[in-house]
Amino acid sequence: MKSLNFWPLYYRLREAREGIARNTWASLATIVLLTLTLLLFGGFLWLNANLAQVATMLERQVQVRVFAEEGTAADSLQAPLAAVAGVRGVELLDGESVYAELAPVFGQETLMRALPTDAFADSLSVELIDPEQGADVVERMRAVDGVGEVIWGQGFATVLYRISNGLQK
Repeated sequence: MKSLNFWPLYYRLREAREGIARNTWASLATIVLLTLTLLLFGGFLWLNANLAQVATMLERQVQVRVFAEEGTAADSLQAPLAAVAGVRGVELLDGESVYAELAPVFGQETLMRALPTDAFADSLSVELIDPEQGADVVERMRAVDGVGEVIWGQGFATVLYRISNGLQK
């Protein structure tokens, strides 16, 4: 069996050491430039990953709130609204849970002085499949029997969707 010859490795390491010692400033400049390049590359990768997360979060922010007509129970609209094309999901929000969510924000005593516990009507929170098609889906929801009012931030949703698309490109 042949033994390994370390001479070429030793020779290359010795020449590298001598070259670095001979050209100290050029070696330092190379190290600085490589470090800055790697930092910039890593920074852009990090920024791109975070912007993709922000874009996904912005798309999920588009929610539509549906209130039932007088005399119609909000939970009876859950199935018809879920059947509307372009709707991902429908969640019932009863007035008491909305009141309970606001209590920690404003304080229980302040909220009780300002509003009665039955101040909020039951409503439905609707999540859209494609926020870009939101206007069409909202019009189809308004056509469902028993739907009183549909609230959504059309201008806000459109801006969010454009920002989201721009960030993902």
